[in-house]
Amino acid sequence: MNLLVIGSAEQAEECTRKFGETHEWHVCSDVHNAHREIRQAEVIFDFVTDQLKDYPRGLSAVIFLDTSAARLSTLMEPSPHYHGRTFGFCGLPTLINREVLEVSRLADSHEDLLSAVCKQLGTSYEVVADQ
Repeated sequence: MNLLVIGSAEQAEECTRKFGETHEWHVCSDVHNAHREIRQAEVIFDFVTDQLKDYPRGLSAVIFLDTSAARLSTLMEPSPHYHGRTFGFCGLPTLINREVLEVSRLADSHEDLLSAVCKQLGTSYEVVADQ
């Protein structure tokens, strides 16, 4: 899979340890520096999160937003067009590279997509409350 980490090199390293090196990885410090990478990504792990409104429209990528400091529903307010393809995760150091990835979602109807993506990423997951 083509994966993009929007964040630091350390955050990208933790994602690589969790999901493996078999994927094609890209790292950008913010959305504004990820023009080509963001359009090619199949999955985006966004640790910056306040730039979702700046994502280009029409992306097909699944987006995981770091919800360690804000609720997923709050982060999604300015960008409802990615509602069905965006999930939350806790991006605090050492919390990604665990056996089970804890994620939040906005609706039960998003479960099939979440399940399929986590299977492709090779990870177990558990849905947690958006709080």
